[in-house]
Amino acid sequence: MINILFAYNHLLVRGGTESVMVNIFDNIDHKKFHIDFLLLHDNQIEDTTEISRCLKEKGSQIFYVPPIKNGYIQYKRSLNEFFQFHQYDIVHTHMNALGADVLKAAKKNKVPVRIAHSHNTGHQLEVKNIKDILHYLFLEEQRFQIRHIATNYIGCSEKAGNWLFGRKIVRNKTTYMMFKNAVNIEKYEFNPLIREKIRKEYSFNDKFVIGHVGRFDYQKNHPFLIQVVKNLCENNKNIILMLVGTGNYLKKIQLMVEQLDLQQNVIFMGNRSDVPELLQAMDLFVLPSHFEGLPVSLIEAQVSGLRCIVSDKVSSQSNISNNVRFLGIEEKDIDKWVTLTQEVMDHSYKRETPIFEIRKNGYDMKYNIKNLEKFYLNVLKE
Repeated sequence: MINILFAYNHLLVRGGTESVMVNIFDNIDHKKFHIDFLLLHDNQIEDTTEISRCLKEKGSQIFYVPPIKNGYIQYKRSLNEFFQFHQYDIVHTHMNALGADVLKAAKKNKVPVRIAHSHNTGHQLEVKNIKDILHYLFLEEQRFQIRHIATNYIGCSEKAGNWLFGRKIVRNKTTYMMFKNAVNIEKYEFNPLIREKIRKEYSFNDKFVIGHVGRFDYQKNHPFLIQVVKNLCENNKNIILMLVGTGNYLKKIQLMVEQLDLQQNVIFMGNRSDVPELLQAMDLFVLPSHFEGLPVSLIEAQVSGLRCIVSDKVSSQSNISNNVRFLGIEEKDIDKWVTLTQEVMDHSYKRETPIFEIRKNGYDMKYNIKNLEKFYLNVLKE
């Protein structure tokens, strides 16, 4: 049995990176691999998330280490103490640059395989003041350190790999692997019966439903999206914006919705376990992010047959169905989003899951997991 530790810097709520980790856990060969989780959180009693509960029921152990905000020296000491008492064959971090200190502690305690996984193309940080600048510089230092501490590297896209590791590492196919954010096709495949059921449940009826799935933070750029909807509603009140997720910016966005008098047009769904069903009810998926690695939510939306309008900061590799249009996210681009959305509203299309394109482009979860299992076995041999 190969023992693997996944390290992550949040509790396990419904988000893109969490989906990747859970998909790996659910589909990997449990006769060969055992996966535990290390979370940066200072109170395990607060961890009541559905994901954590399910993982524990399936035999995974979840450990907790106080995060950096509680004191950097204590954080590093806690990591070192953890690895002194817990042995693993592989440590696989899902923390982008922040994984450096976890891998340092793993290296100090002789963990043979240390994998850094890049899920993004930038730091999840909005720089507004001196404190933010110092935080950014710290993250940049961690980003360069991780290249020398890890033994192996994984990126969700070429762009994400290049950002965290540099082109030289990405070109080395012995130590680097691209692991695409694939999904379970059967779970997200378009189903008109489910669509009708969900739309009836929420009284969408003749509404045009624009959907977004993602954590409320700077990266996802919700204010831009709210402004797009505000402009759309000036000419059409039958628009609903469905926002799925939670995060630090949630109250800020709720206040913005109230100030723009959009309470009847924007619904906040919170964290949901039924995202596949909610996607069925949508008519258009939008993602105006400031930066992305290769967003799981966008792959899921395409598998469900949705038309998608996304930021031009998102990797073009994410267009696996030819149903994605890329637009800028400057203030001057808002009208372009409005115009394109209106075009989608005015022209009906036959919605179906592009199964052939998904498999051809390598986004079938079962196939990708087999490749990851081979990668784990190969790096252990080396």
